[in-house]
Amino acid sequence: MFEKLVKRASSIPFMKTMIGPSASVDAGWISSLFGGSDRIPKEESYEDYVDLYKDLVWVYACVFAIATSASTVPAILSRKEIGSKKAEVISEHPFIKLIEGPVNEMQSWVDLLEGTLTYLELVGDAYWEIVRDNSGNPRELYLMRPDRVAIVPTADNKHIEHYIYCLNFKDAAEKKIVMPKADVLHFSYFSPLNDWYGFGSAYAAESTAELDLYAIDYSKNYMKNYGVPDGYLKTDQPISREEIKRMGSAWSNRSRGKTPVLPKGLDWVKITNTPQELSFADLRRYDRDEILAAFKVPPIIVGLVEDVKYNTYQIQERHFYEKTIGPKLEKIAFQINSFLLPHYTDNLTLSFDIQSQLTGSHAALVDSLYKEFLMGGVTPNQIRAILGRGGPYPNGGSYYTSKNIEQIGDDSGKELTFEEPSDGTE
Repeated sequence: MFEKLVKRASSIPFMKTMIGPSASVDAGWISSLFGGSDRIPKEESYEDYVDLYKDLVWVYACVFAIATSASTVPAILSRKEIGSKKAEVISEHPFIKLIEGPVNEMQSWVDLLEGTLTYLELVGDAYWEIVRDNSGNPRELYLMRPDRVAIVPTADNKHIEHYIYCLNFKDAAEKKIVMPKADVLHFSYFSPLNDWYGFGSAYAAESTAELDLYAIDYSKNYMKNYGVPDGYLKTDQPISREEIKRMGSAWSNRSRGKTPVLPKGLDWVKITNTPQELSFADLRRYDRDEILAAFKVPPIIVGLVEDVKYNTYQIQERHFYEKTIGPKLEKIAFQINSFLLPHYTDNLTLSFDIQSQLTGSHAALVDSLYKEFLMGGVTPNQIRAILGRGGPYPNGGSYYTSKNIEQIGDDSGKELTFEEPSDGTE
């Protein structure tokens, strides 16, 4: 793809006039011509968040669940005639042909969306290169790695002048390709810290994820030490240097699973704690829950079934698609509708059919929630949150049973206690 970008940059009319059709695109020349040295670098390290995706299972599971779930939601293209209040769903159009087939020589529409959501979740930015046909309509869409794209603003720092593509910005000798703003579709999550680049979901989970990695490394080193805490040998008796070397070598070379026998007068003093003593199991569970919360992924979506607050897959699946996948796809659809589809001049609108991914109807959901409520599985406030009926109300956090709708506990985790009837009745 890089060579294609070089060729395209060399074919720009005024560049061809200045450097000739066969000239190479020099990085320094482009920088001086377009102000490439004024590009705005992104402060966050791309590699750091890719490492979290690679090394920590819960970051991978959340990003994978979001990206793969969103990429398979059907896209709907509709046209709204001027003066009409109703949009007409259309089934034949060059854009539909583009997304139903390969969007480029290597990727399908599903691949494109999966990669886009993966980049957005990790680093908050994703970029598509728009390759056009002779009529100026999009012919191919290419996903570009966020760390290979930089923004160059206008002189007043109010707008984007153009983009620069480079395989490695850290290498000053690497060629840099100027990409017109109209040929790049930039997706980003809002950032309160940066005017130009996005804020990935992984940013909020970074500290928790690193803490979990430390716990994993500690446990790994503990197991490499045969499950024995670090420590030292202590004695009140004088000991020669040769004896120290001999006992140290014997201790280091002890066989796995065998208990060492210490000579008389020697004591083993541990200087570290075991993972159990440090409550690593609880710590990692808290870390996991915080990471899932940062990505807004319900536990059951990543395969967790213990301590599930809403006892049916259907409830959590609906919450995931409506509260997590839906808003993310709406953001992607807005960018496409605003900056890509207007090239067709057909009053087109793209949307995603979230409801098609949900198991059961709204009525079935209400019926399921009602049954869960009667069994003490959900509270009224939880039902209100799932159905989008507003905030909680006083005493709405209690659990009930179906017998006379009797309160049995509340959602703070503290169960209520009841005295047995004195007359022996139930």
